[in-house]
Amino acid sequence: MSCSVTVTAPSGAPAPSGTVTVTPGNETCDISTDPCDVTVPTSSTVGAQETVSASFPGQSGLGSSTGSTAVTLTLRPTAIAMQCATDGQNEGVAVSGEEIICTLTVSDLYDPDAFTPGGTVQATAGADTEQCSLNPESQSCMVFFTSGLTSPASITSSYAGDGAEFAASTGSEAISVVAPG
Repeated sequence: MSCSVTVTAPSGAPAPSGTVTVTPGNETCDISTDPCDVTVPTSSTVGAQETVSASFPGQSGLGSSTGSTAVTLTLRPTAIAMQCATDGQNEGVAVSGEEIICTLTVSDLYDPDAFTPGGTVQATAGADTEQCSLNPESQSCMVFFTSGLTSPASITSSYAGDGAEFAASTGSEAISVVAPG
């Protein structure tokens, strides 16, 4: 988890300098960059409350100080991007009676490059529900439907999350169904 630390001196005292130690992890950061940022380890238990503490050893003209805050661990929010169409059609367009291909991408809402949701995602078109396993590299997968839809229609998707790191999310895409030819 990322934390920002600021050391504030009373009026008339010298500006703080040096390092602050942050626990858990005994991570240090240079307070000359105000605030200083540090990444501390966390448990993997969702709902757990952790205490993050910072200590400043003091310096000439400025005493030592400590501070702490309680943080409750939550699941990382996710988002689903959908791209659905009949082959050769623009996104969101399906030809009646022809196959609809949907690419579903699940990503971490805050840092999609650093965190990669895994597992399965499902999509529903009318009465047909299909699911696929996310590719760990692209965080995407594809599902296929035979278009029995009539306009206006939509295809919905859902990701159940993994219960340990990533939260559930849902998505929807409007579909315009056109006649063949």
